[in-house]
Amino acid sequence: MWRGSIGEVIYHHWSRFRCHADSYQMILGNQSLYRSIISLMLVYGYGQCSYLRLINTASQVHCALIMGKSRVSPLKQFTVPRLELTAATVSAKVSHMLQEELDYQEATNIFWTDSKAVLGYIGNDARQFHTFVANRVQLIRDLSDVNQWQYIELDKNPADEASRGLHCHNISSNHHWFIGPDFL
Repeated sequence: MWRGSIGEVIYHHWSRFRCHADSYQMILGNQSLYRSIISLMLVYGYGQCSYLRLINTASQVHCALIMGKSRVSPLKQFTVPRLELTAATVSAKVSHMLQEELDYQEATNIFWTDSKAVLGYIGNDARQFHTFVANRVQLIRDLSDVNQWQYIELDKNPADEASRGLHCHNISSNHHWFIGPDFL
């Protein structure tokens, strides 16, 4: 139960969203070959989005958003590489959950991040890390393989929308947030 007033500014944003919420649809396919999990971190928040890339018997490719998640950065100040690593950890956890829930045993997971620091952490076997980094790297390695992680340019990263936000007027059912980047 909500207690207290939400304020005029929040009410205005919510009302504007509600007016346009019915105009959005998402079409999902029913065959799976690839799941792409993409993560992004910004100073104020971080996010991830998961796509299912489908190839049917006629070799037609369809890609659709199956889950997106965003979080506000903690109040405690972390370095940018640590926040990026936290976003990658969320991607690994979401991928694990999707593997269990979607029950596609033959699906190949590919993880994308725009952070070269995260790729360096995940791929580094020689160096020992501080506890914060070591725990997250270990979790990522437990839930994924080092070779599944790839680099994505920031301007091609749809998870950017999760952390920066989108206005309802700027998205449609064929917006790259819903259908994934062109390279998928």
